Amino acid sequence: MRCPLTPGPATQSLDAVDRQCFSTHVPELGIFIVGSPIGRVAIFALTKSRASGEFGFELEYILPFNKRDENEVLSGAYKRMAGVAVGPVQGELGRDEAGRGRRWRLLMYFMDHSMMSFEIGRKRGGGDVGLEELVV
Repeated sequence: MRCPLTPGPATQSLDAVDRQCFSTHVPELGIFIVGSPIGRVAIFALTKSRASGEFGFELEYILPFNKRDENEVLSGAYKRMAGVAVGPVQGELGRDEAGRGRRWRLLMYFMDHSMMSFEIGRKRGGGDVGLEELVV
């Protein structure tokens, strides 16, 4: 089975750094984030089975994705990633966490000093922390 964070044969020079070494979580959104130095980040939503009550996770997004189709991982030149950071969007730090209205910014920082930024949040009116409520 192919690793979903691995872009493909175009990254043979990055094989030595192909590992999941960056991780963080946002308990307010019920997600955790895992990144690889090859320039890919996966967002997983924490889940709970209604039938058995067991906890698990489900892959929601792989970043970066094509702007026209979020199910298509962005292809092209791959850069080595130096780190991943996530925090509340400016101006939303003091907002009530229970309302689930805050948006979060995820930053991907690359070795050539370039950055990619994504905003993560719940769909408006989504009180339940369901999988279909996550928006990137």
